[in-house]
Amino acid sequence: NPRLRTSSGCRWLLSEPLCRMSGLQILFLCAASGATLVIPEKGEGAQQAIDHYGVTHMMLPSGRLEELLDGGFSLKQSRSVRAVVLTGSVSDELLRRAQEMRLPVHRSYGLPEVSSPVAVAPLDCPPSKRSSSGKVTSYCKVRIAADGGIHVRGQALCQGYVEGSSVRPVADAEGWFATGDAGALDAEEYLTVL
Repeated sequence: NPRLRTSSGCRWLLSEPLCRMSGLQILFLCAASGATLVIPEKGEGAQQAIDHYGVTHMMLPSGRLEELLDGGFSLKQSRSVRAVVLTGSVSDELLRRAQEMRLPVHRSYGLPEVSSPVAVAPLDCPPSKRSSSGKVTSYCKVRIAADGGIHVRGQALCQGYVEGSSVRPVADAEGWFATGDAGALDAEEYLTVL
């Protein structure tokens, strides 16, 4: 929330189902900040919901943003939009298109095992950091292993995987979870997923 400055005047589009981590993140972010959670009507497309409800914030997989752009989405008609948080991998072409349209795009990096995004680009992200996956959040610690792997630990990390009647821990003895992703971390804690 501090990275995106969400408050009671914001309207977050619920663009992912609540059974997905990003859907739950939006739900809890709205509850914690007092923002409005916008749940589109059945059959209502994202563009219709954005215009109908004055959506200010969205968290979308990059493919959903591409669909919006291909469908003619623009800030000229959707003036309320203040932040589009992209999840997953983002192509250079999509970033170029979004920048040309002056969309307030912010990249992020998250995992189902971590209930908060691991990294989110702040609204005032310097241009030199916009190709990163964002700045590590206060809920997580990140290190890059010798093999380039991203390791995460912190209060938002799950306890483990349920296997029958037991739970297999996700973290090693020091509390680090090996994500299976490769990345780089700079001195200012901006993470780039490779």
